Amino acid sequence: MVIPLHPVPLVDDDPILVGIEQMAAATGLPVRTLRYLRAQGEGPPCSKPGRHLIIRRSELRQWLDDYLKKGRK
Repeated sequence: MVIPLHPVPLVDDDPILVGIEQMAAATGLPVRTLRYLRAQGEGPPCSKPGRHLIIRRSELRQWLDDYLKKGRK
């Protein structure tokens, strides 16, 4: 699977938190894959206040950059 580079613009100084569906849209990865990576300790550094995973856009961008540098597919 080829991961597109930032298909949805992510602004580093944007403090808005996004859910797992938006993470999937921004990274091009399926929700299920993101959940799997998180369970393996390789996913984005999410918080879980209640039932939903959330992350700051800047943290998602940093994780995606690091993930792509590692050559994960």
